[in-house]
Amino acid sequence: MANYGPTSVPFFLVGGRDLLASIVFDFEDGIEADTEESHGLGGTGWKEHKATGSRKAMLSQRGFFDDAVDGVNDALNGAQLTSQVITYGVSGGAIGARIVGLAGAFAASYGRALSRTGIHKASATYAVTGEREEGRILHGKTSETAATWNTSSVDNAASSALGGAGYLHVPALTLGGFTSATVKVRHSADNVTFADLLTFAVVTAKPAAERKVVAGTVNRHLASSGNWNGAGSGQSITPVVGFSRF
Repeated sequence: MANYGPTSVPFFLVGGRDLLASIVFDFEDGIEADTEESHGLGGTGWKEHKATGSRKAMLSQRGFFDDAVDGVNDALNGAQLTSQVITYGVSGGAIGARIVGLAGAFAASYGRALSRTGIHKASATYAVTGEREEGRILHGKTSETAATWNTSSVDNAASSALGGAGYLHVPALTLGGFTSATVKVRHSADNVTFADLLTFAVVTAKPAAERKVVAGTVNRHLASSGNWNGAGSGQSITPVVGFSRF
């Protein structure tokens, strides 16, 4: 059994912003099943419950308050009614490591705690609408500067037939004169010949984030790729890419 600690969390991305840069102390996620009281007249006196078949995902975080550009305040203040894409790593940042993605989440509550003896703190509790999806990292939080790039692949041992969801976050971007960058998820049956599985919306500014769903067969091997559009020099992009099979 593997043990994980603080260094096992490579990123905590909310709408393309990596909130670990704001120093997050901890965040908690969980899944709760809805139940309904099912005892009736003439029972034993003990409450009974039955599962309704519905579940919900929960997420909360605590850390330092940070009003820097793309920091925790930018990500959460005033965003209580805005659905955001959230992705975080749980077992390191290497390609193939596990990630968790939230299909739709918004900060139901966001607070700032002030103290006469300490640094200001910030906390948020998210309400999640939709699914909590577990997948694999296809591109970690590293930069790409080449005209085109391709990552090593992740082997799923077999293909799957029900589609999946791709996650993209871009916390850092320098266009260098290029108009945009394109990021893709590719798949292959033999780890030799790859075809495009999905193409995210072109990235023109940071921070950027997207969740994109595909249907049908997802081949055994997955990888990510990207390219720049237009012309320029001195370009750099940090695309964090993950994919969850359904």
